[in-house]
Amino acid sequence: MGAGMDMHADMDAHMDMDMDMPMPGGIPLASGGPDRDGLEMDVLHVALGPVLPHWPAGLVVRCALKGDVIVHAEVEILPAAPGTALDNPARVGRLPSADDDRRRTVIHHSDAAVQLLALVGWWSAAGRARRIRDEVASGTALAEVAPRLERLAKDVKRSRLLGWGLKGIAADTGPGVQRAGNGDAATARTRLLHWLNEAGRIARDTADSYEPLDFADRQRESLGAIPSLVNGTDVASARLIIASLAIDTSALTTSGEARS
Repeated sequence: MGAGMDMHADMDAHMDMDMDMPMPGGIPLASGGPDRDGLEMDVLHVALGPVLPHWPAGLVVRCALKGDVIVHAEVEILPAAPGTALDNPARVGRLPSADDDRRRTVIHHSDAAVQLLALVGWWSAAGRARRIRDEVASGTALAEVAPRLERLAKDVKRSRLLGWGLKGIAADTGPGVQRAGNGDAATARTRLLHWLNEAGRIARDTADSYEPLDFADRQRESLGAIPSLVNGTDVASARLIIASLAIDTSALTTSGEARS
């Protein structure tokens, strides 16, 4: 009996020593934290970004996870290297002219649609939006792409599978959401439809009354909303939420204002 207790004591000591040892590569172990039911759960700290497929360039979202649920998030924009797209707020995609606000907005909306459609797994629709974005960025007349944007918007609206895939993915960032979503509830699906409808309208409308978007203000609002939007979601849902915000990090000239 005594020998068995000594063996267990030795095992406990070895386990304590192992737990104190650093993990390979400096990866930390999960720590403990109280859950909503009063029990203790492991809390794992992970960083999303700055480099992920269909993810805003330079964006880092530092998350605390309990299980697969985000319970805390902080946002940071990494500073861009000199001469890159991130330090040029006038550049979106491969924009040939920073003064063409209509073209700039069509590129921005089309690119946002590419990222969300690709992330949700509708590759053919993402490819259509990508080709439109690239053609507009290379100088194709906006009137030529307007019908294609309108057809894509109709296909997105009719897709039940897409509606199911984005069900419950909310994207409410404040008062500006109602304008951005044409009065509908602010979800990833309504934002996607808005981007395509708005891009098509701008591409077809040649009126001089077009009002350029204030990209910097929109980005600050969206970045500030990320922690509250992703808290309580899993990582997959959080990525869809962030994609639905159409964040363009090139619209922000400093990294300090992008922290939450």
